[in-house]
Amino acid sequence: MNLDINKNFKIKNKENKINKKYLCDSEKQKGQNKIPIIKWNKMKDADFYSLIMEDPDAPNKTFTHLYIPVIPNTYTFLDEENLKNQDIIIGYNSNNERDYLGPCNPFPKIHHYYFIVYAIKATDKSITNMKKIINQKDMIETKNSEEFESFLKNNKFEIVNKEESIFKYKL
Repeated sequence: MNLDINKNFKIKNKENKINKKYLCDSEKQKGQNKIPIIKWNKMKDADFYSLIMEDPDAPNKTFTHLYIPVIPNTYTFLDEENLKNQDIIIGYNSNNERDYLGPCNPFPKIHHYYFIVYAIKATDKSITNMKKIINQKDMIETKNSEEFESFLKNNKFEIVNKEESIFKYKL
């Protein structure tokens, strides 16, 4: 599986900096809080995909900017439009919103933003639990990648593949 983040997401330079269009819309950042187009290759063994965007450099703990635990296996990309589809289950970000929150680093320190896409296979046991799990609060509450991987393991899901892209931003 290859992960491709919209070419416009990063400013064309060797530092892999983020385009302001995708930053949060705070007074300091002056962004538009747009989600970039995120593409991946279809994996035949995946029953569904998941996506997390996180900032491990945030004070106190990893900040989750976007958490989507369930993306049906018929999808091979996310954008502003298909993010609105009801078959995509969006979890809570670290601001307790079920939405994308663009990078919003308030400090003059470089932060790394990880986009992680998982291809996930449901085991027989997890398929029977899936309907219960998907609508549980535990499935959609905020998770960073470490917590999500632990959740998958505890609920008998198998990570078939995991791809990530890292971008940097400094105010």
